[in-house]
Amino acid sequence: MNTAVIDGGPSLRAVSETALKAAARFWFVVAVAGQMIFAVAVATFYGRATVRGDWKA
Repeated sequence: MNTAVIDGGPSLRAVSETALKAAARFWFVVAVAGQMIFAVAVATFYGRATVRGDWKA
């Protein structure tokens, strides 16, 4: 005779740890991407002003 065993699935602690790690990685990626976009924007603006010789910009 076969016996069926019902497993409770993943524990709440394991799910919450996975979710927290995923959220932290996502936040880090978004923060780094934002900083890179900002750095490119600043470099582009001041780079153009420098090439034009517009030191007051």
